[in-house]
Amino acid sequence: MVFPNRGQFYSTYRRQNFAFQGSIMHYIAKNPKSSKLYQKLVQSCKYFFLKNPILIFYKLRYINGGWDVMAEAEHGWKCIDIKNILIKCWITKGLYGFTGNNRIVSSLIPKLYKCDAKRLDLLNQIITFDELLFLASNAEEIDFDEVVVKYENGSVVPLEKVVEVLPKIKTIKYSCTPTSPSVTGKTFKELMKIPHFMTLDYFRLSNVPEEFDLECFYIYMKNNVRTKVRLYFGIPLSDGYKIRLNSIVDEIIATRNHEYSVPWIGFDGMDAEKFDKLESVFYQV
Repeated sequence: MVFPNRGQFYSTYRRQNFAFQGSIMHYIAKNPKSSKLYQKLVQSCKYFFLKNPILIFYKLRYINGGWDVMAEAEHGWKCIDIKNILIKCWITKGLYGFTGNNRIVSSLIPKLYKCDAKRLDLLNQIITFDELLFLASNAEEIDFDEVVVKYENGSVVPLEKVVEVLPKIKTIKYSCTPTSPSVTGKTFKELMKIPHFMTLDYFRLSNVPEEFDLECFYIYMKNNVRTKVRLYFGIPLSDGYKIRLNSIVDEIIATRNHEYSVPWIGFDGMDAEKFDKLESVFYQV
């Protein structure tokens, strides 16, 4: 298949006489309700592309120092020089940023028309709260590893506020950042007030600090019948905190018939045999 260059593409354009007024057609061109509708419009007539040129990307990722794109679901990854793309892009399925440059995702946003990504995987990124809203409003799964979300004043957005603005979320994988703490003593209590948090399919929290409210989580644990939960606690932890973690794990292991979804719990210094028993129960239930 041979694609036309810019000159060839525009050379075949002809002015259209639509049944509707020009202002109506202009509005339709400028305000597509979905990426599928936009694609149908531009396939039917070049007018819509000329009025509102957009590239539709199924997936976009930053890896190994450059951007790769997957144009459609059945296509493979291809390198793309996004700096030289002069028109906006629309992401429909996934956005992935794996890089040591913690502002690379922010630098991408001016290039985007919309981001409808169902999955958002980011590593070592700093983004603003407004950028989060733009990127993840349709996200069903997020994987944030060493990601810091900040308000315009520079303060860190707590985890519960991140979850609150993701109404379609089903899977959360979140790694806490010790230098920019987003989990506090009230985090889990606030999470339990969010209706869609209580209906998650999967929740994984890594590098959990001691500020995490174990007693609040314990109440949640005994009533949670839906969400698969994994907690990886960071270091250091006080002896008293470890004693309470051990008591929760002991109770889970000793219980024969669990009327709740068994959580996976891990922390530094955890007894290996106890770890194996808990993991066995976690995967059996």
